Amino acid sequence: LKYIFDGSENQVVVFEKHHINKLDKPSGTALELVENIKKTTNVPVDVLCERLGSEVGEHTVKVCYKNEVVSLSHKAYSRVAFADGVLLAVSFMLKISGVGLYNFESVVG
Repeated sequence: LKYIFDGSENQVVVFEKHHINKLDKPSGTALELVENIKKTTNVPVDVLCERLGSEVGEHTVKVCYKNEVVSLSHKAYSRVAFADGVLLAVSFMLKISGVGLYNFESVVG
C-alpha cells in the first residue's frame, strides 16, 4: 500500500451516503475507514457525507493521483445485507464466557 500513497499531490477522500434520518455524520464506518487509511499513510483524508431519501448505505474510498483516480465502493440496497454480520456477532456472543469490550475483528478473527 505504500506505493498508493507516495507523492505529495495525492489525496484520499471517503464518501458516504445514508438515509435522511441517520443521526451520526460521518458514519462510524466512514470514521473507521479514515482511521485505517491513516495507519497506512500520512496523506490527508477528507470525508464527504450525504443524507438523502431512504439510502441504506454507501461508502467509497477514492485515491486521487495527478492523472487518475482509483476507487473502491460498497453499496447496500437493503439492511438485509448486514444480517450475516449480525448472525456472526450473535454466534460469537454465545460462545464467549466473559464480559468485555470486543470489536468485529474479535468476532471474525
